[in-house]
Parts: sequence; C-alpha cells; structure tokens
Amino acid sequence: MLIKRIELENFRVFKGKHEIKFTTDEKKNVTVIMGDNGAGKTTLAQAFLWCLYGENDFKNKEMLNLVTKSELEPQELAKVRVAVDVMHEGIAYYIARAQKYQKDYNGKVVSAAPTLEVFKIEDGKRTPYNSLDSELVVKKMLPQELSQFFFFDGERIRGLSEELEKGKSKGFANAVRQLVGLTAMMNAIEHLKPSKTASLVGIYN
Repeated sequence: MLIKRIELENFRVFKGKHEIKFTTDEKKNVTVIMGDNGAGKTTLAQAFLWCLYGENDFKNKEMLNLVTKSELEPQELAKVRVAVDVMHEGIAYYIARAQKYQKDYNGKVVSAAPTLEVFKIEDGKRTPYNSLDSELVVKKMLPQELSQFFFFDGERIRGLSEELEKGKSKGFANAVRQLVGLTAMMNAIEHLKPSKTASLVGIYN
C-alpha cells in the first residue's frame, strides 16, 4: 500500500482542514515531518489508524478538536474526518472515516457512530464499496495486526523490537500469513491433521 495523501478535519489537535502530500518518487521515497513536542506528530500516526480501522491508542477516545468543541452552539453539528488516497496493487483507492458531533441544549456534546467510505478509482471514476466490503478492502490492504509496524512514533521502535524478541509476535505472524495469502492453506493443514494419509502441497508465487 502506497500512501499518497492524507486529509484531516477537526481531528484532535488539527482544527479545521489540513492536507499532507507524501512523496511517491521511487528514488526519493521518504517524507519527513518535523515538529515540536505536542505539535501533532503522534496524532498524525494515530489518524491513519482511526481512518483505516476506527481505533486509536489515545486514552481519551474523543476525536473532536477541543477548540471546535468549545465553539459549538446548541444543535450545531461538527464533523471529524480523516481521508487517505492510496495505491494498492496498481489500483487507486480513496478511504475516509468520519464522525459527527452535536451539542444539545444542555451543553453536552454527543457523537454518532463513525462511518467508513471506500472508493476504487479507475479512469477518474469513483466506484463505492458497501460498508461490509469497505472493511474487507482495508483489511486486505493492511491487516490491523500489522498496522502497528507501519504507523507508530519513533519512541515506540524499541518497544516493538522487544515485543518481537520476547516472542510476543503471534498476531504479527498471523497477519503476515493473511497478507501473503497463506491463511487458507494453514487452515487446510489444520483441518487435515487427524488424517495420517492426507498430504498438502502449496506453491506460492
């Protein structure tokens, strides 16, 4: 999965709309984002997780920017939205997750359930997936179990390394099998275990 662009709207510290474009050059293929502590670097990494899987590692799970929240009038709506443009296996996709918030007359801000939209883009035309297929498309691109090895802040690198060294990598192994298409084969092997005469040959290109 090649990430081309991310859009953020009222997501945590990012008030209003923001856009970041990532390099897709085969040789100059690294985009560096620098900022002071608290500027939103970790939030940016978490934005990818929320967009793709609807989850994050924040203790406070409310996604709405605090300033936007404080400025809401009774019955006024505000939207949190994160969208990414990606390429996967030569096909362009647009993935967006959004959540609506509203302040009631008692001053309490309530939220609706987040919604996910996935579009396949071919010849400039967007073809939408239904909600169930949208989840499956994202899972096929990058299983959630593998996401922690792609979206993280620099302070977590040592922790990820220690987890693998200590053998806490079952989820990682299962995700890799799924990503390369070995899950069905492994299930077949498990199913055939009671039979001593059964055998299985698999070829993966």
